[in-house]
Amino acid sequence: MIKNKKVYKIMADREKSYILSVRLLKKGVSIDDIKDADFGEAIIDEKSLKGYLLRSKPNLVWWQKYLGLDTEISNYNHSFILFVFVEGRCFAYTFGFGHNKLKPEYIEENFGFLVTLNSVDGSRLKSLELYSPASNTKQRKIVSSILTDIYDYGFNDQQDLINKLVGVVKPEYSELFKNPTGADSLKITTKKSKDELISLSKTLLERFLSEDYKNDENLKSINSIQKASKTVVEVLDNLLLKGLKDRSQDIFLSDYEILGSDEIYTYKLKSIEKPDLCLEDFIDTIDLSDISKLKSQQITLLKPDKKEFNKKWSVYKCLSADFEYEGNHYFLAKGVWYQIEKELLDSIKNIEKYEIKNPLPNALVRKDKDKKERNELEGDYNKRVAATSNDYCLFDKNLATQVHGKGRIEICDIHDKANNIFYHIKNGNNSSTLSHLWNQGVVSEQVANLGDRSYCDTYKKVAKQELQGNRKVYYGIISKSKLPIFSRLALYNAINILKQTGMEDRSIGYFFISTDMK
Repeated sequence: MIKNKKVYKIMADREKSYILSVRLLKKGVSIDDIKDADFGEAIIDEKSLKGYLLRSKPNLVWWQKYLGLDTEISNYNHSFILFVFVEGRCFAYTFGFGHNKLKPEYIEENFGFLVTLNSVDGSRLKSLELYSPASNTKQRKIVSSILTDIYDYGFNDQQDLINKLVGVVKPEYSELFKNPTGADSLKITTKKSKDELISLSKTLLERFLSEDYKNDENLKSINSIQKASKTVVEVLDNLLLKGLKDRSQDIFLSDYEILGSDEIYTYKLKSIEKPDLCLEDFIDTIDLSDISKLKSQQITLLKPDKKEFNKKWSVYKCLSADFEYEGNHYFLAKGVWYQIEKELLDSIKNIEKYEIKNPLPNALVRKDKDKKERNELEGDYNKRVAATSNDYCLFDKNLATQVHGKGRIEICDIHDKANNIFYHIKNGNNSSTLSHLWNQGVVSEQVANLGDRSYCDTYKKVAKQELQGNRKVYYGIISKSKLPIFSRLALYNAINILKQTGMEDRSIGYFFISTDMK
């Protein structure tokens, strides 16, 4: 039995684990640069440590009034930021909501991700978050009950980028920290005390700069796409600003990270608040005078009661776009410009042979009361075109069928009975629907190929005939003459799936539908 209380306390502290949130400042950035508010005087001021206590005003709890309590009840959300200086770099350890007082544009991108990637065993991953850059960037988090490698999670090294992962730390780092995860910031579990943060920070810096993951068979293919050089990034940023100003380029907003599913939240930028993150809704509010302005402006997430989430995202990091420059193609994802590999570009060039001349009437454009040009709605177009021929059947919208394992699907938008063509139509101005368009054609053909009874019954009810073989799948894109690079990649994959169902090249096509002024 240990009688010395001081010794007992020291031993107990050593057994305790702490969850730390860490960020790495970019090279040359000082504390004064990164501060988003006045921190006041440092209450920890040592050679390699400088810490600030950020006091908050008392907040009355909402349930005091709700419950009719006479006693005044207040909460304090005090925070702390401890800066640690090692080897010419500065780390920010944040406690509470301290990270909200740091300017995100001065934080080293991918610090948390790279530390994690270089520290875990690639064959013993617990979960990962991945995304497929596109006009409507798809993000998903997958958790496995058994430790496994990335390929068991359905990772596609041609389409997917990993944003976060969680796995078992390699034995040589297990005494320093556990459970590393993060994107720009890093979250770790450690038993290291405040006095040991300098040595811990040195290890984290070494892990950040390392490329150990390339020696791991299960990790070396992660995010292997080459990043654009610094000089090219400057050009691409200028092209991005120009594209946003004249709206001549396909540029989109998407969530910077995956959020919990237990809240409905809205996005706010200055005075604009919307339930969807659509660039069209926010573009007039964004300061496009300089790329630094684009990076410093933040999108705030709001709870249903209009209170801010503990989340703010840089507008720049929420943008996705692709540009061609000096014969190379680049895309922007989560604040990083990547160069698209030539092999991938060569492979998707093959889809050009599937482009056909528009076989349908053009769409109509009209001017609204504000004299702005508005394209004909997709539903109105389908209804109008279907009425131009007795061979056409309208399957759009309400003519979906309940298919086991697939839910409600659309057979097509317009069906040409004479030529057995299934037309799938979308408005190209809303490019977030393009991947849905490709998928609609794929799922419909897959279900038809299986001879699903509910599918066949729905088809027969509308078409007044039995479903035939040797079907053709044609995609029509309204008000578009060129596809964004990732829409082309998604179409390339959709075509390959259609061919796997037994379709021949001549039975697959896509075309662009021009517009005429009404």
